[in-house]
Amino acid sequence: MVFQIKPGVSIKDVRPETVLGMMIAGHVLLDHGVPFVLTSVTDGIHSAGSLHYSGLAFDFRLPSRYAGEMHGIDRRIRDELADVLGEEWDVVLEKDHLHIEFDPKITATKEA
Repeated sequence: MVFQIKPGVSIKDVRPETVLGMMIAGHVLLDHGVPFVLTSVTDGIHSAGSLHYSGLAFDFRLPSRYAGEMHGIDRRIRDELADVLGEEWDVVLEKDHLHIEFDPKITATKEA
């Protein structure tokens, strides 16, 4: 797997769920022939309430930066990651990166 961590990125206090998400994202990108370059985890400045601060989110470079095509591959990989990761994850295509966060929604449970 081609996996890189951009200089300055901190993984201090990252959660195990996030590590699993990174592993899955890395494999999906590898299947598309593009490197996985982690650009932010618990470092950086994010919006108030961001899951980055609790170690439950990460950002990585857009695949189009390496694939020789514009945003089509970014959307395809976003959709594939959303499908593979499932409903407990949010996969967001930002202007200059992909953002993934572990954010399970609270749902009402049926009682027997």
